[in-house]
Order: sequence, then structure tokens, then C-alpha cells
Amino acid sequence: YALKICKSDNSYLRFYAWQYIYHLFGEEYIESEILPYADADFLIEINYHCKNINKEQMKYFMEKQYKISPTIQLQAHLIALGSKKALSDYVDYIVEHKTIPEGESRYSDGVTRSVGSVCNPEFLPLLKTLLLTMFDKDFKDGEWNSLRGSLSAALINCSKSNFDATVELILDCRPDVDSDERNFRYCNFIISDIQGVKKSQQDIPLNLTEVKQILTSLGV
Repeated sequence: YALKICKSDNSYLRFYAWQYIYHLFGEEYIESEILPYADADFLIEINYHCKNINKEQMKYFMEKQYKISPTIQLQAHLIALGSKKALSDYVDYIVEHKTIPEGESRYSDGVTRSVGSVCNPEFLPLLKTLLLTMFDKDFKDGEWNSLRGSLSAALINCSKSNFDATVELILDCRPDVDSDERNFRYCNFIISDIQGVKKSQQDIPLNLTEVKQILTSLGV
């Protein structure tokens, strides 16, 4: 009966029905029995409340709904889930309109904020396009949802997997200090943060097993 309610249009009853099923049968049942027929709003609701859901499964079904109706809400969740299609569409919008999709909206979980969660270095070419477009004198950033902040976070994330390629990208985009000091400094700040993250990764304390191995190799 609870599964039947999940297929209804009553979002209030549907929420409690799928929560009941989730606590009774777990995330695998949600993935196999509910995700395949869930609409966009239902998928967003499950993704928000159920953190154990398989992310690849969720991305697959969200992308199916996104092809039907590419809403900004779905796009935000898909970018956070690592969807190249959703990020590419966001980049296309930025290039065409020279501003962020949210405009002056103060919606804190918007699509621009989700760009800051990008961590796959395979998306560096897309981030490069965003960076160069943001440096365009005609670009207008949001005051509440800032591409400037999200892009720096994404580049730092990507540097954890591919330090050299990320720094090379930033240096390649960095404008001349005389023509654009603000963005020249912006690039330098990101590189400095990336170097700080790399140093902190290298400074991770060794565990007991690793210490013993080093002492053994030294004959101690």
C-alpha cells in the first residue's frame, strides 16, 4: 500500500510513504522500485533526504528527467552528482548570457553554488571556459550566488586529483597584471590555496604501521 501511495500525486503522503519504505527495506529497494518511475520533484526530494542512495543510479534517473524537462533545480543536483551534460549546459548559458542563471535570487542551493562541488579533473576544459567568460568585462556575477566563489572551489577540488593540469589551466587563463589586476590577483589566490591544500595533504601524519615499516627499512 505504501508503494502505491508513492505513485500518487499527493506529495505530503508520498513523502511519509517512501520514508516508511526506506526505513523498512533500505536504499536498494528505493533504487529498484521507486527511482524508475519517480518524477523530477520526487527524485530531488529523495536525493536531498536519502544520502545513502547510489549516486550513479540517482544521476541516471535524474538525467532521464532532465532530458524531458531541463529545470534549473535538476541541473543543480546533477552538477553535484557529476553530470557532464548538466555542467555543459550551465557553461553554455554562462557563455551566451554573460551572467548566472539565478540572477539576483538569494536561493542558497542554486545551480551556481553546485558548481563549487565539481571535483572531476576531466571537467577542467569546461571550468576553463567558465573562467575565461568570467574574466570578460561584460560578465555580471551574482552578489548572493557567486560564480567567482564556486569556480575557485571547483578548481581547488580538481587540483587534489590533478595538481599540474589545474595550475597550468589557471596560469593559461590568468590575465596580465597591467590590464586586469583584479583577476590576476584572483588567479594567484587560487593557486596559493591549491598549493596550501597540496602541502596539507603531504603533511598527513603516518599511521603506526607506516612508522614501523620505515623503522624496519632503516634496520631499527
